Amino acid sequence: MSFARFALRASAVRALRGATLVGDNVRDSDFGAIDIAGDGSLRTDQDRPFVLVYTDDGEATETDLRSLRQNGAVDFVCEFGIAAAMTVLDEETGASHIAGISMPPTDANFELTLDMIDRQIVAALTGQGVWAEIWRRLSLSVTKIERRRAAASDEGMRLAARQMRVRLDLLPDPVAGQPMAPGAVWADFVAAITAEDAVLGDVAASFLGGQDTALTYDMLRAGRGHTEAEGRALGYGPFHPGHPEYLITDPRIETDV
Repeated sequence: MSFARFALRASAVRALRGATLVGDNVRDSDFGAIDIAGDGSLRTDQDRPFVLVYTDDGEATETDLRSLRQNGAVDFVCEFGIAAAMTVLDEETGASHIAGISMPPTDANFELTLDMIDRQIVAALTGQGVWAEIWRRLSLSVTKIERRRAAASDEGMRLAARQMRVRLDLLPDPVAGQPMAPGAVWADFVAAITAEDAVLGDVAASFLGGQDTALTYDMLRAGRGHTEAEGRALGYGPFHPGHPEYLITDPRIETDV
């Protein structure tokens, strides 16, 4: 699993919880929320409006030599839906309304609810807050946005759903073991997720493979997929592995002006 994908989903879920009409019913990769039966009809096991977040197809076409860290273009997906069964009865008036939303369960109101949730998702992911900021910092750009609609009305099950598919230029995963610079998005994500959920904090730490205190030539090679011979030929590989020069104690980038 890609660490960047995990961070993208985790930050999105936390940015969206409480920010839309669905309240805290925001799920990470809960693919049972919308199910396609054998006859092609839609089903849901949810009892109230929901948002489902997951990452889908990805493709990296321009990578360093043999670097496998590249995530490239990745589809970030939000699916959200509402069904006729997601209603509650107002005991005072005797009328039913959509759970969590004071509107009658009509087809027009289903569509209006989807429009509202769609708008709120966009506002949450582009707005203020620690998690929204981390979500944005995990990608370099948005290259494509698609919205797809799905609906079903059979055997009393009326379901309306929408999928928002955002193609992102996702950052490459960090090199395992490489020290994280203070203020880097990876460091900020690990700190934020650990403060909220110690178990997920341990998961994030395991993704990173333990943080060494010094940068090594092996880390540079791993980041680019070079062999030892290629590293030496390019001028950054050590000529005496194990010697003190093997550690990079003062990394600097020099450029010709």
